[in-house]
Amino acid sequence: MLKKLLVCYCIGFSVLIANAFDSYTDALIAGQEKIKAKNLTEAANAYFSFGETPRNNKMRNEAIEAYAKGVALETAPEDIRVLMQTRIDATYFELGKGDEAITEYKKTFTLTKTAPRYFHDVRIGIAYILCQRQEYGEAIKLNQKITAAENVYAPYLNKAQFTIGQCYYKLGDMSKAKAAFGKIFILNKVDAPYKKKAEDMITSINSEK
Repeated sequence: MLKKLLVCYCIGFSVLIANAFDSYTDALIAGQEKIKAKNLTEAANAYFSFGETPRNNKMRNEAIEAYAKGVALETAPEDIRVLMQTRIDATYFELGKGDEAITEYKKTFTLTKTAPRYFHDVRIGIAYILCQRQEYGEAIKLNQKITAAENVYAPYLNKAQFTIGQCYYKLGDMSKAKAAFGKIFILNKVDAPYKKKAEDMITSINSEK
């Protein structure tokens, strides 16, 4: 699920991805060559390209290292660097390392200066991990920050509001769960799938009375 969410990060980016590298060594060499040529955008793309290749756990750990090298290129385009930071987060999650994933997600808040849209991306990611770990109270707080913000990307807004309802449901607070699901119907941009899910959850709650 989290991996699907991250796909949207690529929308509108000016990242020209090079051909995927077969090995981490090849990516490192290509990256260093671009750095020497003072082309940090292509250097970042080299690291990003390797990280995006299909991988087993060994390659996932190498991908984290490659992404980190790209993030460290301070004068490379911010969008590319932030994108790679979010990939570090997601890759740790794929490895089952929730604590590391949350730590890396939080780094995005300090990394980005001109792209506040990433704050909601990061909160969605952290909240998802917290839900998986049954830390519902913390997940609710993060999602409420998203629903209280302005000009939030509609799918994130719907996802956040629905997750708030799910968390209250898991906590056994059916009154707050029902109220949270009900708020989906009055969002400025309601996604039909979440509207249907909310209707189903409200019906289920009513039937449990």
